[in-house]
Amino acid sequence: MAEESSSGSGSSSSGSSTPGSSTPGSSGGPGQGGNYSLVSAISSGYCMAGVMQVGSNGDGDVPAYYLELESGAGPSRQMQWDGNVTDGFDSDRQSFELDADLTDSNDTMMAVSSFTDNGSISTPPSGSGTIVKVQIAAQASAANVRLTWLGVRVTFSNANNDSAQVDLPTEATPVADTFDGQEQSSLQVVEVTPLRDDYTHVNIQAVVQLESSLTTQPATDAMVGKVLIFSTGS
Repeated sequence: MAEESSSGSGSSSSGSSTPGSSTPGSSGGPGQGGNYSLVSAISSGYCMAGVMQVGSNGDGDVPAYYLELESGAGPSRQMQWDGNVTDGFDSDRQSFELDADLTDSNDTMMAVSSFTDNGSISTPPSGSGTIVKVQIAAQASAANVRLTWLGVRVTFSNANNDSAQVDLPTEATPVADTFDGQEQSSLQVVEVTPLRDDYTHVNIQAVVQLESSLTTQPATDAMVGKVLIFSTGS
């Protein structure tokens, strides 16, 4: 992913999906779903977040993914990313989904695979008002690791069934990369903002991959991926 700040736009979900432009300084226009831009840090004040990490790799007490709420830690789940780390740690590409509704009508759900299998977790809604923005973050806190987001689609909607989506092109998805061993940390954060101020529901779908060139188990938080939701009620 390019280091310079870039912004672009998505398309309304009433038509076909169109990836946003990564040209620096470009912005969304009428009928488009939202804007995205590279920002320098994770903002404070989010109402909920879906978090993934190395965890215990399915063999211990540290979860692989969990929901974080305004009130504190939410439900969590174990997952084995790689059953044999002697040839390097590689989760392969895993599908990710976070579905959050600020109203009382639906629970917030997250899964690193599919809502239809037993890997999903859910909790009552957290936050209120309408959605201000979504941040997608990739963070590495050790050398020789890489966390990659791909195929990110953010869909905003409301109770009137109005909806719009933003598709991030590959060059605009966050990657935290210290794979060459020259750095000990890396952080990339992309912020997605809707063009309307009346959306109460957001669905984020993506693919994520965690990798390490080392032949030992990475630390539980060596790679962390986050999707954070911000609302007017946060």
